[in-house]
Amino acid sequence: MRAKQIAMDDTHWFALLWESTKTAIAPAGVTGRTILHIHLGLAIYLGIAALRKDGLRSPLAIVLVVFLELLNEWADISVREAEVPKWLWIDSFSDLVSTLLWPCTLFVLADLFEKRDRVKARQAPVDCAEATPPDDHQPEPTDTYR
Repeated sequence: MRAKQIAMDDTHWFALLWESTKTAIAPAGVTGRTILHIHLGLAIYLGIAALRKDGLRSPLAIVLVVFLELLNEWADISVREAEVPKWLWIDSFSDLVSTLLWPCTLFVLADLFEKRDRVKARQAPVDCAEATPPDDHQPEPTDTYR
């Protein structure tokens, strides 16, 4: 029982620290926080995608954005006391949508464009001049136009 209480104290401490950090950084009001969710979600996604070989199609980038946003919402909800008001669930859902909309859109579009390009490459007509190997022996030009 004591170990469980210590673990709960540690997670609650983290949630309180995170909430106080967000309050110090984030602009006041719903609009400012929504814009912050949009920009941070996109910045994290693009930052990880830039570091990965698979770029915008990186599943790690999407998974990390989802994980960090869920961790953020957990901190939002856990700071509140035992009963979570209905508006907080709606606010959390709105935060999830704001954070994940553009990273998920870019991820899906990048994957669709990659698949489209692969299909186009397979269906492209083969140029006969490129398909046949060059001949080492070139025939002598004829002097028919003299």
